Amino acid sequence: MRTISSRTRARERAALLGLLTITLASPALACGGEVPAPRAAAPSPAPLVDAVVEEESEHYSFTLESPKVARVGQEAIARLGVTTLDPWHMNLEFPAVLTVDELAGVGIAQTKQSKQDAVHFAEDGAAFEIRFTPDATGRREVEGTLRFAVCQSDACVPSQEKFAFVVEVQDAAKG
Repeated sequence: MRTISSRTRARERAALLGLLTITLASPALACGGEVPAPRAAAPSPAPLVDAVVEEESEHYSFTLESPKVARVGQEAIARLGVTTLDPWHMNLEFPAVLTVDELAGVGIAQTKQSKQDAVHFAEDGAAFEIRFTPDATGRREVEGTLRFAVCQSDACVPSQEKFAFVVEVQDAAKG
């Protein structure tokens, strides 16, 4: 993984986060089905401006946005996204799952999420939120794995993205 400046990837993040509010007009497609034409995204929520990690394969791009700083006892949110690249689409029938490891000093709201828990899960990609609450100051790491599959007309590729991000946790009284 590599860290990318939030300024240089602002458009990509905005497009990815736009996935959160897209409304699909077509029914879900199984692998091998016809992929619909791209749809315009609705306005997206404000992107995180802290840390961005982006990876790209020939089938999809993977993005992780996480805060650099969090406060003890206060919920923070990281966002994961997968955006499929033409002619690939998400396999909506695959049992996609996001697993976040339980680590000391960080409470995870939901350690396992399925595609039904995703903020967005459609042919064009997926988006998940990881809600966590630090319970101690210091440097904390959150790790996990996202499993999913992407398809095109004649092939499907099961995929796995391991991720990790570090948050500096400060006392809630600091500001």
